[in-house]
Amino acid sequence: MGTTGRGDGARWSRVALAATAAATALLAVWAASVPGIPRVISGPHMGPVTQYGADDDVFRPSSEVDAQSFRSASVNGDSLAALVGWVAVGLVGLALLVALVLALRALLRSLQGSRAVEADDTAGPDLTRIGTALADDAEERLAVLGRGTPAEGIVAAWDRLEDTLRAAGLTLAASRTSTETAVGVLRRFAVDESTLQTLAGLYREAAWSRHELTEEHRATAEAALTRLAADVRSAAAAREADARA
Repeated sequence: MGTTGRGDGARWSRVALAATAAATALLAVWAASVPGIPRVISGPHMGPVTQYGADDDVFRPSSEVDAQSFRSASVNGDSLAALVGWVAVGLVGLALLVALVLALRALLRSLQGSRAVEADDTAGPDLTRIGTALADDAEERLAVLGRGTPAEGIVAAWDRLEDTLRAAGLTLAASRTSTETAVGVLRRFAVDESTLQTLAGLYREAAWSRHELTEEHRATAEAALTRLAADVRSAAAAREADARA
């Protein structure tokens, strides 16, 4: 849970990086293959004559017929080099554009994920139903927290919390992960923010980190779940009192 879009973003980022590297290598090969500017000399009784370098003895034409063939081969070689160069430039530009688009999309997802839910109480899920479901399942969340390793227990308790929210009618928005949606709706019960962040942080650590969690982490999660249940009950009672008034 909570991984929507991560795999695709990482895969396409690697593709863009590989394409950029390949196109850059092609551009470097093209730059190395571009021939130098021919040296031109002129005498008192002759027009401009191309001066070939010392390394060009093998290719120096011995007659006018050979010169025509030599010039034709040079033109064809230059055209091919120019074509390869422009293809390389285009590939580099395309790869950079793709990488930029992916970076912007990742930035937008990050900004959306950090935005708190401030929807009006009259819109969205039935908070009374959700509050009742959370209060009724509080003991079971603590029970699953105590099973298995600390990491397994923390993940199981958070998963049960999300399952309870979904069963009570909370739907997952396409632009948000299940964890972000759960945190957002719990904020609407005026729960302690540090408690909420501690619990969500422990879940992410247990689910994604490679180091082992300890019984101290489990105890911290238990305290956070207990405080969360108390805040939800208090908010639900206040909501019912306002409804009767």
